[in-house]
Amino acid sequence: MSVKLIEESDWEGILKVQAGAYEKLGPEALEVLKCKWRNLPAANFVHAKDKVVDAYLIAHSWNHQVPPKLHTLLPENIHGSILLLHDLAVSNTVAGLGVGSKLVAHLVNAARLMKFAEIRLVSLRESVAFWQKMGFVEDSKVGACPGYGSGAKVMYRVLSTCTDAA
Repeated sequence: MSVKLIEESDWEGILKVQAGAYEKLGPEALEVLKCKWRNLPAANFVHAKDKVVDAYLIAHSWNHQVPPKLHTLLPENIHGSILLLHDLAVSNTVAGLGVGSKLVAHLVNAARLMKFAEIRLVSLRESVAFWQKMGFVEDSKVGACPGYGSGAKVMYRVLSTCTDAA
């Protein structure tokens, strides 16, 4: 199993993983996901075995404390010091095997290389503990848009120049 940058040929697998992961929220359109991917391809990864995608992570540059709404294309002029982790989804076939942590580690390394100051995300209620283990803390001053469901939290991780574990 390996982690690699997202390529055009990975989208069918990404959509399958997304459909399984977000039955309650409803999947985002391919056009919306690709818009975020195209913003910063070097910060978007899939985990695959034998070319079958079983997890993915989509992130993009951002310049606001408040994350964008779900199901919307990115506006123009959003480049900034924040790397917004838009989505991390893991299929049931590899859940619990550390794949999500592995993808986050790749993102943290990429973010440091690209000199981002912090990574921000919206955590769904059931994943807050995972993100805390990954070094993220809640931003109690910023609320998540209602589309993320009740209990969603905006979280962030400041990136330092020294190496810290992901």
